[in-house]
Amino acid sequence: MIPTQPNNEYYMPHTMSNKLSISDLIKTNNHNNCLLGLIYYKSLCDKQLQFVKDEELTKEDLSRGAIFEETVDYIQSSLGYYIEQDYLFSSWLAKGYDFNSGCIIDALHGFIRMVKLEHKNTHKVIIESLQMSISTLDIYTPIRTKILSKIIRSIENTQADNEVELYGKIIS
Repeated sequence: MIPTQPNNEYYMPHTMSNKLSISDLIKTNNHNNCLLGLIYYKSLCDKQLQFVKDEELTKEDLSRGAIFEETVDYIQSSLGYYIEQDYLFSSWLAKGYDFNSGCIIDALHGFIRMVKLEHKNTHKVIIESLQMSISTLDIYTPIRTKILSKIIRSIENTQADNEVELYGKIIS
């Protein structure tokens, strides 16, 4: 269960206590918005990956082509959204040194395009809040990338127990 008050210890494993502390780089409120927004996005990615696994969709189903469009429509109608392979949280981790803050920005824009209309307002508030938080991290892209890399690595194994509670924390 997600705590009622933001608690960084709940979301951040002990590995965050290394030389460059995120808290030293950005304001606490901005940090919480960014952290919670990325946890929310990660939970949506995890939910989609679990759906693909449960439905036994194949690589062919998820490859561009005639079947791909049907698969995207099926996932969108079931979940209310579709996240492209390159925009999944796990894809950011797989990029290693090729990851940059633009990967997240592109993913968030792509996500909004692929949300079904009836679900757009629900996700749009969180995504816009996350985009705003990211834009205020630092104007220097390498520093922004370093901060975001640390955050995504810190939440790699985090599971959001309750998306509704997390949503409430983000928009409050």
